[in-house]
Amino acid sequence: MPNPSHQTENVAIFSEEIQLSMQRSFTSKIAAGSQGPCNMNRTLVLKQEGKMSDDRQDPELHKIFDRFYVLVAQETRNSTKAPFKYFSIDGILTYQPFHDDFGPLSLGSIAQFCTLVNDQLQRYPGIPIAMKTQEESKALTNAVFLVGAYMIMHLGLDPEQVETRLHGLSHLLLSFRDISPGPQNFSLLVRDCWAGLWRAKSFRWVDFARGAFDRDAYEHYASPLNGGIHDIVPGKFVALLGPKALPDGQQWKDIRDLDGRFIRRDFSPEFYAEFLHERGVRAVLRLNAPEYPADALAGFAVADLGFGVCAPPPADVV
Repeated sequence: MPNPSHQTENVAIFSEEIQLSMQRSFTSKIAAGSQGPCNMNRTLVLKQEGKMSDDRQDPELHKIFDRFYVLVAQETRNSTKAPFKYFSIDGILTYQPFHDDFGPLSLGSIAQFCTLVNDQLQRYPGIPIAMKTQEESKALTNAVFLVGAYMIMHLGLDPEQVETRLHGLSHLLLSFRDISPGPQNFSLLVRDCWAGLWRAKSFRWVDFARGAFDRDAYEHYASPLNGGIHDIVPGKFVALLGPKALPDGQQWKDIRDLDGRFIRRDFSPEFYAEFLHERGVRAVLRLNAPEYPADALAGFAVADLGFGVCAPPPADVV
């Protein structure tokens, strides 16, 4: 997260939409007994699959840049020919869906992928490196997005150059969709996501230079178990899960179904207040029906610009 000392005149955005998009795969992180906001640090084990094909004309093998290739293969395929070194992100960098959504992956995943690629290139100097990915369209789309993100963040390519490098895979890609079930009324293409990342980099809203991006802090705050906090525009906008009024002064509460299964974690406005003050936030915009009194956020200007959950904001709200 950017240095709090740089945060002035911030606006916090509370939205149920953010909450819905993040309450997906965290049940396994909650033990039978309640536990507080959690530490999201993780240990990564990379799938290294050894030597691979010397046939660089393999139609499933796509050269992307320098020594880096992408192999699109069936999940069960076991290639072991020299001189390639293969690695896979299957089961390591995955998107956990809420409904029919399947991506794109987060900034934390992009940063992790960039570290993996750099590690492979440095570990095997002079040897071609290939990332093996599944033929399944959703997994392939996310993998191609990450490769393009690497080229933007580490090679300095713009979205058009990235799209040219990955043209041989473009016909296999899907359009991303939001978390709403049913038919979509828009298409979010991989190139749209690259364009957004490139713009954010050009404005220095995201920077993967050494020490500039703290992935552990990003994933800690982004977790819906820790408040679901995101910098949208550093120094200007912070997005958070919508707080709820909780009984007996509780700052957070785990919500479970009748069988005791974890559903989500709710947070009180008081949980966020200290953090928002530290970030220099002065105003709060509530984008859904408020579930707490405005005076619970003492010291902040509070405005309501509500609209439907999982719906685009109407023109008057914009």
